[in-house]
Amino acid sequence: MCEMIEVRIRFLSALADAAGVSEARLRVRRGVKLKDLVHEIEVKFPGVMRARRRIPVTVLVNGTARSPLFEVDCDAEVALMPPASGG
Repeated sequence: MCEMIEVRIRFLSALADAAGVSEARLRVRRGVKLKDLVHEIEVKFPGVMRARRRIPVTVLVNGTARSPLFEVDCDAEVALMPPASGG
């Protein structure tokens, strides 16, 4: 059982521009709450924090929208996705 886990973070669309990368990996404690992981992402990538103040962001864990209290486990992929645009 792992105490620390590596989480793959994907920044989609405008959030990739805000982060300066489209993908990153973070080591966090196992069972970290999604809201705490998002805070860590914002600390490491301040452009993402600024973008989240301007636009709503959906946070997906392994392709599914999750509650801020969801506990992230081993081998998770977390994607930050801005609203779809188009017309």
